[in-house]
Amino acid sequence: MGSVALDGDDIYWIEGRPGDAGRNVIVKRSASGLIADVTPAGTNVRTRVHEYGGAAYIVSGGIVHYAEFTDQRLYRLEPGGTPEPLTPPGDLFYADCTIDPLRQRLVCVR
Repeated sequence: MGSVALDGDDIYWIEGRPGDAGRNVIVKRSASGLIADVTPAGTNVRTRVHEYGGAAYIVSGGIVHYAEFTDQRLYRLEPGGTPEPLTPPGDLFYADCTIDPLRQRLVCVR
């Protein structure tokens, strides 16, 4: 378990799954105590922006933004939704995101 984040009364973290090709999953513990995977099956939340990694996700208002290891693109995932790519395909890496609520934008290292 690592990369713990708080969003209201919910706790999020990245959990490694060695039995699933070593992929990393975002997991959430809600205020009621329910623990569930946030990212869909097959998703691998990890970034190579600094080669050794970096903060691969951020959550705000229940919306998760994360870097997908297989293509290094940033994705936006609303609760119960499908991941939407935010960045174009290519040889760019993203990490260490923050939300700028005043300007309603996501800022990150690229």
